[in-house]
Amino acid sequence: MNGHSNTRLQAPQQQQINATTTSTAITRTIATNNINTGRFGSNNAGSRRLFSRIQQRREEDAAIISTNQDANANENQEEEARFAQSLLKDIIQFLKSRGGEAPTGLVVDAFADKVTAERRVIFRNLLKQCARLERNPTTNDGSKGFSAWVLKPEYDK
Repeated sequence: MNGHSNTRLQAPQQQQINATTTSTAITRTIATNNINTGRFGSNNAGSRRLFSRIQQRREEDAAIISTNQDANANENQEEEARFAQSLLKDIIQFLKSRGGEAPTGLVVDAFADKVTAERRVIFRNLLKQCARLERNPTTNDGSKGFSAWVLKPEYDK
């Protein structure tokens, strides 16, 4: 009897599990049929169109961003060119005011406020463009000589 009563108790539970499984399967089938038959878009054409529009907007946004970056890069290049021209004039004027030459330390100190870390390469190249570095050897008393930037003749006019 115990075996039969367990079977009777298990049968309703098994039927309930089967009903739940069947209900879930029916719900999935209905949802799939609604999508595939066009209830949510004819053969997913609406979804494809929506995805296509999203993709097109992303491409348009990327093109706009690229154009803006190019414009910003051009503005930065123009700004850097103006800065370089102004700095070159200032270096030449500074060296002229010192008789056409100045020790390295004095040149660096004179432009420390104008030249940021990012622009040191520009400064160095401009200095090399308009002046040459003359290194003085050690003096007779053993002290080390100094190096001086001497304005090139084509800029000393």
